[in-house]
Order: sequence, then C-alpha cells, then structure tokens
Amino acid sequence: MKLSLNLIILVSSFAFLSEDFITEKNTFTLLENVVSRYEKNFSFTISIYNDDLKGKIDVDMLWLNDSSVFRKTRLNFIEGIDTGTAWIWSMKNTKDKKWITKSNGKVVDVTKRKEFDFPAILPDRSILNGYHIVSDTLNYGKYNCVVIDVFKISRASKKGPISRLWIDLDKNLIHKIEEYDYRKNVVVKETMIEYYDLNNSLKNIEFFPKTINIRDYKSAHTTSLEIFNYKEDKAVDLNIFEPNEVR
Repeated sequence: MKLSLNLIILVSSFAFLSEDFITEKNTFTLLENVVSRYEKNFSFTISIYNDDLKGKIDVDMLWLNDSSVFRKTRLNFIEGIDTGTAWIWSMKNTKDKKWITKSNGKVVDVTKRKEFDFPAILPDRSILNGYHIVSDTLNYGKYNCVVIDVFKISRASKKGPISRLWIDLDKNLIHKIEEYDYRKNVVVKETMIEYYDLNNSLKNIEFFPKTINIRDYKSAHTTSLEIFNYKEDKAVDLNIFEPNEVR
C-alpha cells in the first residue's frame, strides 16, 4: 500500500512539474509562424567557404510532415568537395538520420558520426521542442527582435538554455542563433543569417536566407554559406530522397 501511494505521489509530481514547462501561447505561435512558411518543397544551390574547403552543393528539400519525418533533404556535391551525395531526414521523435555516398559508390549511414554535422539551412518544427521563454526584446542591427531562450526538459526539470534565438518581430525571421553548453554556460556555436531584400529582383523569397555565417567555438572554425537559385515546388523524382542502400 505504501509503495502504491509513493508511486501515485511520484507520478502526480511529474505531471504537476510538466505543466510548469509549457511554452506561453504567444511565444509558441510566433515560433510556429517562423517555421510554417518553410513547409514546402524547395531547391537551391549553396556555395560553402570555410578554413578547409570551398565548394558548391545542389540541395533539394521535400516537406513531408508524416508520422515520423518532417523533411527529407538531398545534397548533391557538385564542385570543390568529394563528388557524391548526402541525405538528411529531419525526424520528429529521434535524432536526424544522415547518409553519405563513399568514393566507391556505397551508401553509408553516418547518423552517429559527429564529423558529418551538416548545418541547418531552413528551420523546421523541431525548434518547437522544449520549453521557450522570452528573455529580452532589443534592436539587433536594424531589426526589432525578441530573444527566446530554449530549454530542454528532462525528468521534469528544466535544463539550459541550450540555445537562444533572435527573431524579427516584423517579419518573423530568425537572424541569430546561439547554441550553448549549458553545463558550462558557454556559447559553443553562433549562427548569423541574412535574408534577401524585399527590393530584390527575385520575387517572394524575402524570407529565404541569402547568407549564413557559422562560428564554431569548439573547433575554432568559421563557415560561410551563400544561397541562391531558389525554386519553390520544383518537380523532382521522389526517389532521389531515398538512400539506395545503407551499410
């Protein structure tokens, strides 16, 4: 009887604590507005520059939002990088899955290999995970931004922040992301994003990134991405998003 009573108290306390970590409605709506415009199929090209390489990648993105996957992405390395293809599946309830093609044409699962940490280009609903708090509102350059701290909830306790987002309140665009090692309370990665101007000759892409600059403080590397040749809802063969074989 005592054991049953203790179990009921424990479960009840977890339920009570979980209610304390629900993102405030207006904040959650803002984050939904940020990601919802990218819930389409896109194709584009990336020029990548960092300390070790220069290259060019053709990217195709398929928005699914099915029972297990948000988005499937194919990266076709066309210049300056080992010729081949990579695939990324943005998963709902597990870590993103990743594969690459080796020089011998074999496809290899690299999900657990940290050296294949491909940068995120477009946000998806994974940023809605966790607990979000508005920590500040400020002018970031010419933008009026809200700063949102993102916390991980584990065993009914709040850990973090694990990341911090600077979001433009006028256009609902993320301009800066800081990722943290919350145990040491230090920034491990900083991402700054610039978007196409409203006056650009390309129509309806003012919410697409034009350049992304990533500073990785752990590796002391800086990576710059230039993004162009956007196409929306381009007709593609759905089979290109499936790794041919996994070893």
